[in-house]
Amino acid sequence: MKGKTTKRMLEAIALSCVLITAVSLEGYAAEADEYTFGVIFPGTTDFFTDISKGAQEEAAASKAGIELIMEATAKFSAEDQAIILEDMIKKGVDGIAIAPSDSEVLTPYIDKAVDAGIPVICFDTDAETSKRAEFIGTDNYTAGQAMAEELSRLLGGKGKILIENGPLTQAGLQLRQDGLIDRLTEKYPEIEVADCRSSTANLTAYMDDIEAMINENPDFSALVQLDATGRAGIRIFKAYGWDKEDRLLAVFDDTLEILDGIRNGQAAFTMSQCQRDWGTQIVRKLLDLSEGRDVPEMNYSEYRIIDDRNIDAYYGGPQLKP
Repeated sequence: MKGKTTKRMLEAIALSCVLITAVSLEGYAAEADEYTFGVIFPGTTDFFTDISKGAQEEAAASKAGIELIMEATAKFSAEDQAIILEDMIKKGVDGIAIAPSDSEVLTPYIDKAVDAGIPVICFDTDAETSKRAEFIGTDNYTAGQAMAEELSRLLGGKGKILIENGPLTQAGLQLRQDGLIDRLTEKYPEIEVADCRSSTANLTAYMDDIEAMINENPDFSALVQLDATGRAGIRIFKAYGWDKEDRLLAVFDDTLEILDGIRNGQAAFTMSQCQRDWGTQIVRKLLDLSEGRDVPEMNYSEYRIIDDRNIDAYYGGPQLKP
């Protein structure tokens, strides 16, 4: 699909100060890019900005001539993602990548795009019953199990933990939670899950949940956060003056505030999903599909435990590139 596009910037929403570039679909001209791919995020956070940067770098380096249209919803709304997806179908983009905020709601819209001849890839969260060609992201159940193993090692196999998660309409977060709890139940019966809550993608709501759990369980040993808002726990631990010698804080992802929390001692460890590479893979796989090449159904990324043993080396990694 060839076209000339104009650029606009999406307003940073919630408490994120990050802007994701969006590109209008109007005014195509013959001399522009050979392929136009849409990337639909559930919201604007530092985590998703890393993915967008990886995609932008890969598109710029490609010899194929690729234009990216990046869109995000204001409040992790599946309904708004559906509107964006339908608009991309009408405009006839060459491929779509989407991180579904609700897999069940968005499956019919993903199928509609595929039926219209537009290949679709899911990333971060899968819509496994849809007609999507590939999933790019973490094996979330296995990652949850790996977090349980690291928690048990640090707790000596016993203790009381609190769990805060994001919206469970995101299938990946549910799988991550299931992996964590199943492994603790099966192998570490002396580690008690005292409370487990989920919230919307709103920092204030997360912090309120965590404060309530702490007040109800003042003897807890560890707080676990399973989505990308580990900064909530870091800020609360900082306010209480706690570090890993007092209580453990285990989080997901490698945003700068989380990495600072590890370096400063508030967080014991984080599970990095190496999400910037997802952006690279999104562009490469959509190009493969557009040119008739097969792609694997599941494309699991590496995940890494980051703690005080490797944090200094990790600060030089790609996640901190501008």
